Amino acid sequence: MDKCIYCGSEYAYHDGMTYNCPECGKEWTEHTIESMKLYDQAGNEIKEGDDVITIRDLKLGKGTLKRGSRAKKNKDTR
Repeated sequence: MDKCIYCGSEYAYHDGMTYNCPECGKEWTEHTIESMKLYDQAGNEIKEGDDVITIRDLKLGKGTLKRGSRAKKNKDTR
């Protein structure tokens, strides 16, 4: 682990049981990292920069992303 998964700090470290970030004060485990991953319908991991096509309408704020729309996941928004 080279960066904090929450704030992106380069000072994150592993203390043997959990990962810690001295800048934002958060801690996480390997299980947390696994649960934050995104998968497509076939079970393949979706990574940053992957192109995806929606299989149903998705509400995004006031608008809607229609089924069949192409989207590019540029940055993790969680």
